[in-house]
This record gives sequence, C-alpha cells and structure tokens, in this order.
Amino acid sequence: MIAQTNLQLYRQLHAAGYSGDDIGRVQRAHEFALPAFSAQYRASGKPFIAHLVGTASVLANQGERAELLLAGLLHAVYSNGDLGIEPGKRQSARRRRLVRDQAGEGVETLIAAYDDSQWNAEGIRIWCATYTALSARDKDLIKLHLANTVDDFLDGGMCLPPSQKSRLYTASEVQKDIVSLALLTRWETVAEEIGKAFAEFNAARHQLPGTGGRGTASLRLPPSAGRRLAPRLQGFINRRLRRLTRTSAR
Repeated sequence: MIAQTNLQLYRQLHAAGYSGDDIGRVQRAHEFALPAFSAQYRASGKPFIAHLVGTASVLANQGERAELLLAGLLHAVYSNGDLGIEPGKRQSARRRRLVRDQAGEGVETLIAAYDDSQWNAEGIRIWCATYTALSARDKDLIKLHLANTVDDFLDGGMCLPPSQKSRLYTASEVQKDIVSLALLTRWETVAEEIGKAFAEFNAARHQLPGTGGRGTASLRLPPSAGRRLAPRLQGFINRRLRRLTRTSAR
C-alpha cells in the first residue's frame, strides 16, 4: 500500500519497524509541509500534500533510511512550497536556512540537489548509462525521482488529459530507461509497478480528450480567503500611512 495521508504513513512506518524518533521526525516534517502546501493541488486535482506523503511512503516500502523519507516528504518545497518568505526565489539563502532548521542539514542538501537535478529524457538517459559510476548522492536522487514517479502514476494520475509533466512519459525510450533505473537501483517491485503504470498510461492516453486538464499544479483558495485577506491588507496600508505621516511631521 502507498500511504496518502499522514496517519497512513505513520502506521506504515510503525509496522515497518522505524524508530519512534524517526516517526517523530517524519511527523514534524509533515507539520512543516502542511502550511507550505496549503490549498495546492496537482494537475490531476490531487492534493499536493497527499502526493508528498505518497512519495515518502514509496521510499518506506523500500526500507530506505529516515533522511531519504524526509527528503521525499519535502522534495517539492523549493519548486512549489510557500514558505512565507522571499516568494519566487526558490533556493534563496533564507529559504534554505528555514528548511535546514526544520529537516536537518543532510536532508536539506538532498532536497536542494533534487531541485537542481534534471528529470528529463537526456538526464534520465545519462543516469541510466552511467549508473555504476554515480555517487551515493546521485543514487539517492534517482530513488527520490523514482518514488515521485510511482506516486505520480498512482490511481491513473497521469492518465488524465495531458499535463506538462505527463508529456515526458510519452516517449518509449524514456519509459524503458526509467524501468532500467529501477532495476539498477534493485527496486524490482518498483520496476514492475512502473512498467504496469506505463502500460496503462500508453493505453489510456490515446482514448482521452486533449482538453479539460489544468496542465500544471495550481493554488485553489476558498472563496472566503479574499474576504479574510482584505482587512489584513487594509491594516498594512494604514500602518504604512501612519508611519509615513509621523516621519513627515518630524
């Protein structure tokens, strides 16, 4: 089973024999991720936080160490996470420091490397061709990408009207290389799951309409969000005006 909620993930980790300290670290990372991905949805309409949990769950199914689970749970924090500081700067020093304080230096370094890595046809081909010579960190990055891919395809998530991400997987060579990477990683069960997901994807994508998909992840706020934001914005403007008035009166 691939967990989609935090409670499912905690039960999975407990059953797999992860320590209480490790489960506590995962719980704290999930609490950090909740506001950062609040109201965010994948192109498929799936809540973003469920995808993050699913990625960590795939890694847990393979018995990976806690640090890799934490990186899986926070893997999109720089590309999509709202950390409340310096929006749009992605890996600024302040944003990296915040994640490092929450998850630890080793985990943050891995997340930053994942954010910089190229999961495209050429990058996947190179990783596949040079796997035996790769560093331990690069092999960890491959595991993160593979876990991310498994959850991407969970429940037919990529078999919806085309998205920017799903177009990568339409190439048969890319599909073969990803399955090969899973086998090189010695994730035989994952290779089998991904192979089945690609077969379903290949059959379904020719039968689906080309419209109706959002194409990318999106932020969907409740209708009341604007009403809650307006008083705060007005208060900010009023404070700035009072400060400017006091300054000009001196």
